[in-house]
Amino acid sequence: MRKQTVFLLAWMLWTVSLLCSLIALYFQGANDATHFVTYVFGALVNLSFATVGALIASRRPENRLGWLLLVGALIVLLGDATLEYGVYAIITRPHSLPAGEWMAWYGFGVRGFAFALIATFLPLLFPNGHLPSPRWRWAAWLAACSLLIFGLSSVFGASSGDFRLPFLLNPLGIALPPDVSDLLSAINALVLLAAVAACGAAAVVRFRRAKGDERQQLKWFAYAAVLAIGVLSGLVIAMIVLPEGAQDVALGTFLFNLMLAGFPIAVGIAIFKYRLYDIDLIIRRTLVYTVLTAMLLVVYFASVVLLQGMGRALMGQSESELVTVVSTLLIAALFVPLRQRVQRAIDRRFYRRKYDAAKALEVFSMAVRDEVDLSQLREHLLGVVNETMQPAHVSLWLKRESGRRN
Repeated sequence: MRKQTVFLLAWMLWTVSLLCSLIALYFQGANDATHFVTYVFGALVNLSFATVGALIASRRPENRLGWLLLVGALIVLLGDATLEYGVYAIITRPHSLPAGEWMAWYGFGVRGFAFALIATFLPLLFPNGHLPSPRWRWAAWLAACSLLIFGLSSVFGASSGDFRLPFLLNPLGIALPPDVSDLLSAINALVLLAAVAACGAAAVVRFRRAKGDERQQLKWFAYAAVLAIGVLSGLVIAMIVLPEGAQDVALGTFLFNLMLAGFPIAVGIAIFKYRLYDIDLIIRRTLVYTVLTAMLLVVYFASVVLLQGMGRALMGQSESELVTVVSTLLIAALFVPLRQRVQRAIDRRFYRRKYDAAKALEVFSMAVRDEVDLSQLREHLLGVVNETMQPAHVSLWLKRESGRRN
């Protein structure tokens, strides 16, 4: 697959993750506005996984770690969006949206699957996307088996595990008996715990054998793991000590997200600090696409409001599918020219030397296009080298053609 195709694929998945997080936040605000800040924090944590994953996948597609983080975060955010959609359709405004039971059932199951995927394969593959050695293939197979059992227990479970929907029965109509479902859930918990322990052991072995930059990268991951274990221990102790009525679900959600927050930070620092690829390029593209996303969102919502106002004035309709289609086409048409303008503005403001070098090369290419005088061409070439690279000394050596006769 071409590098440009891989780059576009990675950032398209990141864009879908962003859209899923916005949809989830909309329904979360409607379902429980009092804890909206907690939901925003959770969305930022998941988007940080997606962002780090997209950066790795777009620059080092052979590193499976990037795709793991990107796809895992996308699945989590998609699960959040569908679960909150289901809660809205079942509890907040019953029967206001179709397929609420299916969406809630799917969302809760797929979120757990994605968390299990990251919890097992992230320590197993960090930092280069490969196993520590072929001897650890059994750990990968154990993690895959835990995911398979988790999927079966989610699909064929008797009732929803979400605390808001304990009454929701399996909409598939092929649920296992409650006793069998509980047994499968217990087996799933044990196998998943064993898989996490095995993958953690693999990370410890890798750390003991690592040297140089890889050892420094693993230290950052170890710091995040220690933080996560500390937060998780406090969360478990609070669940055991506090009575059931005194347990705050929102606080538990916040602590769970806090436990996860250290991992994308650790992975990001390990990549940026130890030069898996150019940090300046990362910052530059992050600035470009952040500003571009904000501008496109403003244009989209402004166009929706404007077109709806025109539709209300002309046809008496406040909502229309045509408005959404026209706004989407407008965004598609503005994407490339806006990206180029934003990139030039950021280069001119924050990367002036790079911007000046690009302009100098552009002027040089135009100047030598029709130049036939060798001495003038030499002067142009030496001038552009001095201007763009600013070397201490520059000289030009022209090799005479061998065997040439006068």
